[in-house]
Amino acid sequence: MKRLRIDSLIFIIVIVIAGIINLVNPNKPSISVAENRKLQEKPVFSITSYFNKSYANNYSLYYSDTFILRDSLIQSRRYINKYFGLKKDKKIEINQPTDSPLPTSSPISSPVELQTEIPPSPTESIFPTPSQICVPEPEYRKAHTVEVLNTPFFLINDYVVASIWAQAESLKKYAQFINELQISMGENVGIYSMIVPTSMEYFDLADLQYITGSQKKMVEDIAEYTNDSVNDVDAYNALFSHCNEYIYYRSDHHWTHLGAYYAYCALMESMGKKENIISLDKYVEKEVIEGYIGSAYRKTNQDDRVLNNPDILTAYYPITEYKYVMHKKTGPVEKRLNDLSYITPDNQYYNMFMSGGNGIYHEFTTDNENGKTLLVICDSYGASFVHFLLPHYEKVYIMDTRYYDKEYINNMTIDEFAKSITADEIATLLYMDSVAYTFNTDVLYSLLK
Repeated sequence: MKRLRIDSLIFIIVIVIAGIINLVNPNKPSISVAENRKLQEKPVFSITSYFNKSYANNYSLYYSDTFILRDSLIQSRRYINKYFGLKKDKKIEINQPTDSPLPTSSPISSPVELQTEIPPSPTESIFPTPSQICVPEPEYRKAHTVEVLNTPFFLINDYVVASIWAQAESLKKYAQFINELQISMGENVGIYSMIVPTSMEYFDLADLQYITGSQKKMVEDIAEYTNDSVNDVDAYNALFSHCNEYIYYRSDHHWTHLGAYYAYCALMESMGKKENIISLDKYVEKEVIEGYIGSAYRKTNQDDRVLNNPDILTAYYPITEYKYVMHKKTGPVEKRLNDLSYITPDNQYYNMFMSGGNGIYHEFTTDNENGKTLLVICDSYGASFVHFLLPHYEKVYIMDTRYYDKEYINNMTIDEFAKSITADEIATLLYMDSVAYTFNTDVLYSLLK
């Protein structure tokens, strides 16, 4: 009994010390790399927030979000689950008709190899042909096997995907953000809303609807909530028409550069600039990097099935001369759009796009003298999207919501910033996770306040 009391006392002391260190820690993180999201900011005290309990609730979220070594503790929990067998994998085999059409590209070494499809090799052209650009009746990818990894991750045909269940409140909060942004900017500034589904949406899961929500419905709901002056970009069908191509990485939640290109085509069409779309075959210079293991490897307890099935990262170089300045808290610094210094064993290769993208905002000046300025409000999907925008604008600004800091730009809200750069058009580019949950859309909406 005495031993038990000593152990309990030691445990209490450790918790108290950790709590005190967390309270006085001056270097609190602003984003979670493991969860790919912006963390809760420290709330500002007011009498109103105190009595309506929002201050206490937000401070509790801030305290837990910025707890010391939080990402390390989360990863340690994953290791424990993996090595001590606290969770077991579950495989669901899906029978498909023997005459199912073969997809044009697919992952290798699936758990049950009913069909084999291989992603484009470094020497194989993945330039879209005219027939690819106009597919009349697209079909979802066939899901041959679905394996449960750790919540919320699944392995579908060697693609690591995460289930998404949108909160209606969150979708409405995003729509409220884009509506108020449009009202503030006025009718002379074009506002374009582009929500990108994750790769899970394009698998045929008609018999497994209980494992994830319908992202198609989420996109449709957002379009219902936005006002008529907001242009809803149909990224959903632009990607659906090519979903059997290599438009998403297997080991990462991001799209490939090819996927970003198809979304660029959708944006240009929504802007009424279809005739100005630049064919992908004009992007002759590119990097092709094999052996890419994405963020899903870390998020799935370093599963060997992910490690042994690496991706190929193809990065196109811009065809327009440009100057790229990343504005950081320490000041502006000139960077590269494709930064090969990030291609190291201890780094996520996707970070090569926009030199990691961890600036307050990013400023691109091109040799186009058309006086046009575009602001893109985005998450990490924007880092591999900007390449295709540069030929059409003199200035392109990228604002990643995870790193936005009002103090750096004289406490301007996002609409005030847009007016300060005289933006002609504003586009949001957010993948579904960034709008499905209120912890993300609350942060997004706060950019206006």
